Amino acid sequence: MHDRLNFFEPWENLPPNHENQLTRALLVVLRCCPIAQQAWLSLIDSTLLLHSLPTPDFDTQRSTILRSEDQPTTHEPIKGTSVLCSADMGTNPLGVVLQSDRGQVLDGVVRYGDERVIVLESKLSGPADDWQAGNINLHGQPVEFDGLRKISWRDVLATFTDIADEKRALIAGAERIMLTDFLDFVDRNFAYLGPFNTLRRCEAEPSRVRRRLNMVSSEVLGSDAPTLPGRHLAVALARLEYDENKRNVELKMWPADTLQQARIFYRRSEAIERIVILTNDQWDVRPNFHFGFMAAGFCWTTTTLPLAEYVSYWKDNIDSVGQILRQDWGEYWEKLMDAGMVSKQDLESFDNDFHQNSEIHGHPKARTRLFLSVGGLTKPNV
Repeated sequence: MHDRLNFFEPWENLPPNHENQLTRALLVVLRCCPIAQQAWLSLIDSTLLLHSLPTPDFDTQRSTILRSEDQPTTHEPIKGTSVLCSADMGTNPLGVVLQSDRGQVLDGVVRYGDERVIVLESKLSGPADDWQAGNINLHGQPVEFDGLRKISWRDVLATFTDIADEKRALIAGAERIMLTDFLDFVDRNFAYLGPFNTLRRCEAEPSRVRRRLNMVSSEVLGSDAPTLPGRHLAVALARLEYDENKRNVELKMWPADTLQQARIFYRRSEAIERIVILTNDQWDVRPNFHFGFMAAGFCWTTTTLPLAEYVSYWKDNIDSVGQILRQDWGEYWEKLMDAGMVSKQDLESFDNDFHQNSEIHGHPKARTRLFLSVGGLTKPNV
């Protein structure tokens, strides 16, 4: 799904999954997030320390290494490193960089004053041919390369994912939003690059697993919203959740979660029978009866009715439910209590939500709508 508020999502020209879009996004992150830039430098050369280097300048898609107006003020050539960042290649020792007269378009250039310049070549698929990264046209500019370094996109993205982990509190605020947007952009458009593009690779680390589950949901549903695609009249809400204590991935669904859905669901005898049968196939199916006002849900009850009795009750009574006027609240509550649908303990929650809530109780059209959810259908170890 195209997120217009994600800074890295392109608006026009090149498609979002073009390698130039990824290089541009990476350079933006490096420029705006110092800890990410230092992590990137460490993958290239562990001796490169951002705090001891001059303020960097960033360029992309240019033929010359240096801007013509920015020639070094010293008589010493600028030290250069050529970096090939490919999909699967791990970090390798320095290779050789040769001078060339080839026509070139450099994917990225990061210049640290007159001390260091890094030339970036990005490869996203196929054999990681290092010819371009190893043959640089200097155009007569005073740059002296000390070698070719090969790093992996997987290592870069894994490092950025660790930095963005909220629990580690390494970054916050705008920096974290930007880095998270970048990782979401990569997951959406370059999923094959991700270091955690399978649950096995996530190695049960909660933030990585949840990120992967969110992407799986988005791919299945066609959007970031937890609603099923198409017309699912009796159920619309579904999501994947990770229980880090049990190390389980759970699929959860909420059929009959609105009055409209409930009216459709409970009039289908075969659907009710199948819901009950699911309990024989390791599904956890529980009542989730609650009330609602306007678009919000209130007063989730603690009914102890067995599932079969719960769905049987609503099958027999679904045609009589609807909006309940304020003067009928007490009578309706007693009816539900007699049926075992609610308990005395639930009355306090109901009073707090509807009698004590001035927004609801004081509303000139204060009425309740029943949300007759069958409950969370949970399938562990999906």
